[in-house]
Amino acid sequence: LSRVDVKKGLDLLIAAFALIAAKHADLRLIICGEGDPMLLAALRQQAEVLGLKGRITWAGQVSGEMRLAAFAAAEMFVLPSHSENFGIALLEAMAAGLPCISTDQVALAVDAARVPAVVIAKQDPPRLAQAIEELLASETQRQQLSHAARRLAREDYSLEAMGRGLHRLYQDVTHGSISSTSE
Repeated sequence: LSRVDVKKGLDLLIAAFALIAAKHADLRLIICGEGDPMLLAALRQQAEVLGLKGRITWAGQVSGEMRLAAFAAAEMFVLPSHSENFGIALLEAMAAGLPCISTDQVALAVDAARVPAVVIAKQDPPRLAQAIEELLASETQRQQLSHAARRLAREDYSLEAMGRGLHRLYQDVTHGSISSTSE
């Protein structure tokens, strides 16, 4: 549920999915998003070579009600990005109460893992596959992550929480609590 881009690590996710697909016959990978047609073709080719052609749904761009429905239908959200300065799609998944797996290259994931509201996996297909399998195997962990993710999204990243934080920042600036320097 994100833009399809090389930095999103979908090649890692497809390779990890291939490692666990045989053990989980009912598991499907749903990839939502649009991107460079050549990249999409390469990812589809990778999936076909790995024997996953019928196990991956390429949903294209989803928005609005369909985006909410995609989150509601998902069992977990995996964002194995190589680089994310924040991770909006991850925050949306957390707000939807999905147990999430990401990498230490996603700024939000690093912060959320401290709670813990997100599982951090290495950018390596076997380790990513292991994280997915461990989460699939533990209903308790999925529920704990779900609750923590939803709470963190609401308490720290909702419009109300961000508004309070911005208000405090303005108060600090106007009352001289924050000093500025110039050269």
